[in-house]
Amino acid sequence: GCEWWEVNDLPGCPFFGGEFEGTMGVANDNCCYCTGTAAPVITPLPTPFPSYHPTVTRSPTTPIPTYPPFPSYPPTVTRSP
Repeated sequence: GCEWWEVNDLPGCPFFGGEFEGTMGVANDNCCYCTGTAAPVITPLPTPFPSYHPTVTRSPTTPIPTYPPFPSYPPTVTRSP
């Protein structure tokens, strides 16, 4: 029977339908669940629309650069003798 594939694979047997060849061949060739002739499967509804109110997150902070101290004014002048 096809029970193993109905429990362990998706309709159409995309994962295991070509594996485990028995005396009648693989499930993709002999199982209605795998060949697509089984009863249709109802697919879930699409996900809801995106939110109109996005989640706001804080940006990473950049450190404030540091600079060397300003020179003192007026400059000190040293005269040679």
